[in-house]
Amino acid sequence: MAKPSLPLLTTVVTTAIVVCRECLPGYDVDSLSHVVGLLDGYLNTFSSNWTVPRACNAGLSLRALEYLTTRDPDWGDGKDAAYVAVTKKSLHVLKWLNECYPDRTSWGGLHVRRACKKGLPRSALEYLAARDPDWGSGSRIAEYAAMKGFLHVIEWVGECYPERTVWNPRYDGSLMDTAAEFGHLSILQWLHASRSEGCTTDAMDRAAAVGHLEVVEWLHRYRGEGCTKKAMDDAAAHGHLAVVEWLHSKRGEGCSKAAIRSATANGHLAVVRFLLENRREVCTSDAMRYAAANGHLEIVQWLYVNRGDSNVGAALRYAAENGHTEVVEWLYWYVREQRRGDLCIRDAVQIALKAGQTKVAKLLDRKLKQEASRAKPQQRGKKRRRRQ
Repeated sequence: MAKPSLPLLTTVVTTAIVVCRECLPGYDVDSLSHVVGLLDGYLNTFSSNWTVPRACNAGLSLRALEYLTTRDPDWGDGKDAAYVAVTKKSLHVLKWLNECYPDRTSWGGLHVRRACKKGLPRSALEYLAARDPDWGSGSRIAEYAAMKGFLHVIEWVGECYPERTVWNPRYDGSLMDTAAEFGHLSILQWLHASRSEGCTTDAMDRAAAVGHLEVVEWLHRYRGEGCTKKAMDDAAAHGHLAVVEWLHSKRGEGCSKAAIRSATANGHLAVVRFLLENRREVCTSDAMRYAAANGHLEIVQWLYVNRGDSNVGAALRYAAENGHTEVVEWLYWYVREQRRGDLCIRDAVQIALKAGQTKVAKLLDRKLKQEASRAKPQQRGKKRRRRQ
C-alpha cells in the first residue's frame, strides 16, 4: 500500500477519533468492518504499542480502552490491571473492569486495603467495599492512615468497619502517638473526639522531636498525658529551637545532658546558646567536646569566647581523633598557651595517628617543630647574656 498523503492521513485520523468516540462503543463492530479495517491500517502504531492491560495500567480513557478491547476481545486477565488501577487511583478503570469484565477480574479484600493505603477518595472506598463486602480485616489500615494523614480513611473505617480495625498499633502506644509524630493534627482531633484509646507520653515526645509545635501545644492543652525529658532532648538534637523554648516556658519536665550533647554534635548553635543560658542540666565542657568531635568550628569559637576555655585540651584531642583540621588549627594556639600545652598537643598527635588521621598528626607535628625551631635562637641569646 502506498503511503497516504498528509490530507488523506488527517482525514482518516479524524474519522478514527469520531468512530472510537461515537460508533464502536454502541454499535455492532461487524457493521463497520470497513472502518475497522481502515483503523487497523492507519493506526497500527497506536495498536501495536498499546494492549488492554497496558492501557488500564496507564489509566487511559474509556474510549481508548473500548477501542483496544474491540481489536483484541480475548485480551486476557484483568487481575493485575485492577490492582494497578487501585494503586494509581484510576477509579474509572476499576468501574470499567467491574461492569464490563467482572469474570476476568479477581478483586479480593486486597483492593480495599490497597485503596485505603493509597488514600483513595471515600467514594472509591465505598465502591470497592460494596463490590467485595467480605474484604477482610483492616488491621493496619488505621495505623497507616494515621502515618500518611488520610483522615477520610480513618473516618470511613471508624464509622463503617470499627470492628475490623485495630486501633492500637502492634508496638506499644496508640494511633494518637503515630498521628502526633507525623504532625497530623486533624487526625489527632478526630481520634480525641471519636475514640477512647487516648495516647501516651510518646505523642508529645515524638511531636517535639520532629518540630511539630502546633501538635505539642494542642496535646498540652487538650490531653493530660504530658511528656518526658525526651521531648526537649530530641527537639534540641534536631535543632527545633521554637519547640525547646516552648517546652522550657510551658512544661516542667526539663531536659537531660543529652540535650546539649546532641545539639552541639549536630551543629545547632542557637539551641546550644539557649540551653547554656537557660537550663541548669547542661554544662559547657560537654558542649565543647561534642562540638569539636563533630567539627563544628563556629560552636567551638562561640563557647570559647562566651563560656571560657572549657577544657580546650580535651576538645583538641577529640577534634584530632576525628580529623577536623580547621578545628585543630584554631584550637592549637589556645592549647599552646596553656600550662603543659606541648604535652597535650603531643598527646593529640598520637591519638590522631591511632585513629588514622595522618593529615592532622602531620599538621600538629609540623607546628610543634616550627615552634621549637623559633625557640632555639632565643635560648642561645639568653645563654650569651648570662655568660657576659
